[in-house]
Amino acid sequence: MMASPWPTLACCLGYAYFSTVLGPALMANRKPLKLRNILIVYNLIQTLFSTWIFYEVSELYYA
Repeated sequence: MMASPWPTLACCLGYAYFSTVLGPALMANRKPLKLRNILIVYNLIQTLFSTWIFYEVSELYYA
């Protein structure tokens, strides 16, 4: 995709069109999803994973 600027430009313009025009038009008459519990679990997993990575990296430098 980097051989020419046109594919990258097309991707950027397609994303901009979808996120500003097409996406809102498709979602205009839909109820929002209830993701509160999923986001709580996701954030907990991310926090635990980050803590584990921090622990592993600190063992490399201070062991």
